[in-house]
Amino acid sequence: MKEFPTENLTKGMRVVAPTNAPTVRSLDFAYHQKNPKNTFGIIDGFLVSNNIKDLKIQTIDNQFKSSDHQPVLMDFSLEK
Repeated sequence: MKEFPTENLTKGMRVVAPTNAPTVRSLDFAYHQKNPKNTFGIIDGFLVSNNIKDLKIQTIDNQFKSSDHQPVLMDFSLEK
């Protein structure tokens, strides 16, 4: 997995992503949290402008119940 190319973002924009749990898993092997053959990473997040404040972002860790991705929740306030 590669870093998001932030050098091309418009001024005042930034990338935010959760750090509490992975958002994606590999599909090569059946899922098991401790299987060393599974690959996990964080590739889901948001592009936000600089008027987004009080930001809280987290992965909802449902152990990849329905997909190879997990939901990401963002709470924020919009500054005028």
